[in-house]
Amino acid sequence: EIQGRASKATKGPWTWDGSRFRKQDGTPFWTPEGCWDVDVAFIQHGREDIPFLLFLLRKLGVAVDGEGV
Repeated sequence: EIQGRASKATKGPWTWDGSRFRKQDGTPFWTPEGCWDVDVAFIQHGREDIPFLLFLLRKLGVAVDGEGV
């Protein structure tokens, strides 16, 4: 599930211009309303953090999303 959601999400890295998230090419794709700066940072970095954490788990031999079950 986690890997599937990460794979389907808009490709990163994402940037924040103060009012919306933008794709690598600068195209806006999401405008969160009422987000705090810390929430924006979490969302922005999550696009790269989640795949990296999944990679580390696999490297440690941990089954992810039912792998090896």
